[in-house]
Amino acid sequence: MKKILIGIFVISSLAFGKLQDGKYYVEAEKAEWGWKPFTYMVVKNSEIIEVKHDRKNKKGEIATKDKKYNQSMAKKQGIGIKDAVSKLERDFMKSKDIEEIDSIAGATSTSKEFKAMMRYLVHKAEKGQSGQYKIPNKELK
Repeated sequence: MKKILIGIFVISSLAFGKLQDGKYYVEAEKAEWGWKPFTYMVVKNSEIIEVKHDRKNKKGEIATKDKKYNQSMAKKQGIGIKDAVSKLERDFMKSKDIEEIDSIAGATSTSKEFKAMMRYLVHKAEKGQSGQYKIPNKELK
């Protein structure tokens, strides 16, 4: 059992370089369809302990809490933003490997945004550059 745990630790440590503790936030430069995607990550003791991805509008309303947004997306895509984001966050926290996260059918854009933003934040955390950033929308595609 100890060998398995050590192996898991070594593999998870190789997924990305040593992360510096801090709070990391990135959002898209521009809103699309009235909503701007953002991702927040907390690193403590060199480990990602919290991840949050969502979208916000000009009023500061959050997409995962917007009933109309969720119903509309679920009707058109087969999955609401709340469920899609929850799955992405949960899958990432389980594997701690961005490349292991499967895109979600019906939420392809959300999946791509999440992965791109997480790569960006992990890169910042490897350099110890905590803070708030903006990412060009073209890098989220």
